[in-house]
Amino acid sequence: METELYKGRSFSGCIKAAYLLFNTNLRSILKKMWLPSLLWAVLATGLVLIYLPDKGIHDAGMAKPWTTLLLIGCMFLGEIFADIWFMARLQCLLNGLPIRKNFKRCAILTCILLGAGILFYLLLSMGTNLYMGQMVGKSATLGKMAASSIAAVVLLIAILVAVLPFEFSFIKYLIGETSKLKDVVTQDYRKGWRHWGFLMITTFISMLILIVLSSILFIPFSIILTAQVFNQLGMLDGDPNGAPSGFFAGVIAVTVLTLFIDAFLYIWYYFVLYYAYGSIEALEKERKELKLEEQIDSKNKSITASIS
Repeated sequence: METELYKGRSFSGCIKAAYLLFNTNLRSILKKMWLPSLLWAVLATGLVLIYLPDKGIHDAGMAKPWTTLLLIGCMFLGEIFADIWFMARLQCLLNGLPIRKNFKRCAILTCILLGAGILFYLLLSMGTNLYMGQMVGKSATLGKMAASSIAAVVLLIAILVAVLPFEFSFIKYLIGETSKLKDVVTQDYRKGWRHWGFLMITTFISMLILIVLSSILFIPFSIILTAQVFNQLGMLDGDPNGAPSGFFAGVIAVTVLTLFIDAFLYIWYYFVLYYAYGSIEALEKERKELKLEEQIDSKNKSITASIS
């Protein structure tokens, strides 16, 4: 796809450019992305259904627990593979590199993010247990509870602030053929940090748009899923099945379709971050050129002063 990437843009310019890129290349995007999007939607639907109350799934799981556990594990691994494939195909649209190179970079980054997510979850669990122990312990006081709550909020804000520059360094690693993994946490992270305010406003506005669009998209999904949950809870309590025949198939179809469309909304959101990355790179280039010109001017002035 033809993209004018390295150009200074405002946050609204990035959002507009992402919309134009998505709209003008919709046929190419559908052609390249429909299969990984469908695989991701199907596997995600399976994981959603597993965690819903369902008498048939519950009885089958109780009858063959190890088979069920193996099936869930395979679905999780399949979902990770679908995520990597989806991102790799998306990078191919943007940088034109072979799928093998993009798949490798996406797989490496996904594994790192999974490891960081697991570590964060373990630390969060430990912190929650410690916090709850202070809340219910004999030595708990109103002052301690308030201090713990404030500390938790400050820590969460600090993590969000520190994570934001990774939006730039992650995309540069995925897009650039010569980008190195170590640069994600070093020089590219510092570049993202210098433009933290721009990344924040761009992310906030585009996420707000994404949430509004997703909320509208998920209305039918929410309605049919709520009906399924209440029907299954009644059946688990001994009530007869009140759903019409084929209702469960309808739940699956609506879930797959909703998640499939939602994948393309994410593609638009990624395009916004893609143009934010290009804008920062353009500004950094201008900054470097300006600094070089200042150094040359300073040298010329020094030479002139020494001659005179």
